[in-house]
Amino acid sequence: MYDESYRTYYYPTGQVQHAILVRPSTIHGVPYAGNSGIDFYPDGQVAYGTLAEDAAINGVIWAGGAPVWLSESGEVKYGKLGADAMINGEKYRAGWVIWYGENGQVRYNDHEPDVTVNGVAYTGKKQMGFHDTGEVRFGILAGQATINGVDYASGSEVHFDEKGQLEICYSSRDATINGVIYPAKTYLRFYENGQVQYAQVHGDNTATVNGLTFGNGSAIAFYGNDSAIKFYENGRISAGTLKVPGTIYGVTYAGMTLINFHENGQVSDGTLATEAKINGVFYRAGTQIRFDEKGQVREGTLARVATINGVTYADDSKIVFNDEGKVRSGTLFRDVTTMLNGVAFVRNSYQNLCNCGKLAQETTINGVTYADDSVISFFNWMDFLHPTDLVVRSGTLAQVALIHGVPFADNSKITFHENGEVDHGTLAQATAINEAIYGMGSEIWFHENGQLREGKLAGPATINGVTYADDSKIRFYATGQVDHGTLARETPIYGVTYAARSNITFHPDGRVSYGTLAQPATLHDVPYAAGSEIWFQENGLVNHGTLAQNAVINGVTYAGESIIWLDEKGGVRDGQVASEDFAKE
Repeated sequence: MYDESYRTYYYPTGQVQHAILVRPSTIHGVPYAGNSGIDFYPDGQVAYGTLAEDAAINGVIWAGGAPVWLSESGEVKYGKLGADAMINGEKYRAGWVIWYGENGQVRYNDHEPDVTVNGVAYTGKKQMGFHDTGEVRFGILAGQATINGVDYASGSEVHFDEKGQLEICYSSRDATINGVIYPAKTYLRFYENGQVQYAQVHGDNTATVNGLTFGNGSAIAFYGNDSAIKFYENGRISAGTLKVPGTIYGVTYAGMTLINFHENGQVSDGTLATEAKINGVFYRAGTQIRFDEKGQVREGTLARVATINGVTYADDSKIVFNDEGKVRSGTLFRDVTTMLNGVAFVRNSYQNLCNCGKLAQETTINGVTYADDSVISFFNWMDFLHPTDLVVRSGTLAQVALIHGVPFADNSKITFHENGEVDHGTLAQATAINEAIYGMGSEIWFHENGQLREGKLAGPATINGVTYADDSKIRFYATGQVDHGTLARETPIYGVTYAARSNITFHPDGRVSYGTLAQPATLHDVPYAAGSEIWFQENGLVNHGTLAQNAVINGVTYAGESIIWLDEKGGVRDGQVASEDFAKE
């Protein structure tokens, strides 16, 4: 009955979930087409299929050659009518597509005559949609309609939420809402309180909000050349693309660019049309500027050299401020070397002055010496007015450094965890750590608790009774248990032998998670082939592997040399059936 050249899927009970029909078949009195997919619910009821011919299901004729979706009770959820039908007192034409909600209400349909719902007339021969509650979900207006006090023209497309509140409208002529005139063909979306959420203005049309003119522009990429004017629920504008330059609080923003606002009406970010002086600092025209809700600059590009809190920054430098209004990052002005927390930072450094910078000289911090003219970063924010103990995040070593007994190479980058433990570095020489030796010049990683996380072996190493190959990477859990490695030779682990020079992975408790079989193995009464990659679940049962030969599992025979997938109880999740004799109809 089923084409086994395609994969057939089963429920844990053995009931077919999905298959390909070899030939036309009648199931529960309904004819389904051959060479087509069919889906079943766990109880054997058809969920989806393609009709072989026109068929009556629950008194309605559905079209042959078209798919149908059915509920678990056998009711049609979606289908194409094969003949005219009366459904819930409405007439539907043959060839129309019907989609039902959970309560039997039609969710959308092709509807020929005009229909009036809640006093609004919708045009015929256009698709309408309904919520499960029976409320209209979408439709095309058959004539002018007043909705929430706004007149919408015939031909406008409207969408409603489940409560009947207007949610979306694509207007066919100008519409005035909250004093804003939206031109024809504007796509409008509303909040539940009736406020406009956003308006998508098409073509060369514009809309004026708070004296600013918004129009088409490619700043909002996902709307192409259309501008979406967005609003907050309180009615204040959230964002839009300026058609022409606009001035707000004395700052002029460029036309054809996107501008964003905070909910209190303050500008969030925009592109400067002209050089702007804000709090005594000049910002460059044509660059982005960003503000907080209080109107204080958070980010901008300097148009001139500027001294802020005693530090001089270069022109054309991008400057970023923190929540307290202090500089977080900027480019130091030439001919200036700046001292922060007792550390000298090189002049014309472009690095972040709040948690990183370029060193002006060799500098020793917490016993480790870092190279001059190298970038160093910290976990904590530097504040030259209130020095703190610096916690290094990363830097470049000026000389070999011995940290916790491990030698790290000079002129190499080293990174730390926030607790001061090394995160990553390069070995200055071959180094023994725990039960293995790791090669000179190789990279090495550690967990926050100081345990080795990953390294490259300099030679074969036996760890927890398992020998790993030289020149292979080995990875550990924070407990010290091996996570991953490459076996040096055929190795038996918990009664299963794994292939030499193959990768092996363990669960945190030490049980194998993944490996390659060196020889055939029978696991939980299922035979797996030599060379098969096999995965185990945390409970020790096989997750999936390649069968060595045909195998019977729960009364179904699965094909040898095919992959079998098992669940947490050992039942089959997916596999290739050896013969259609074992497929369940």
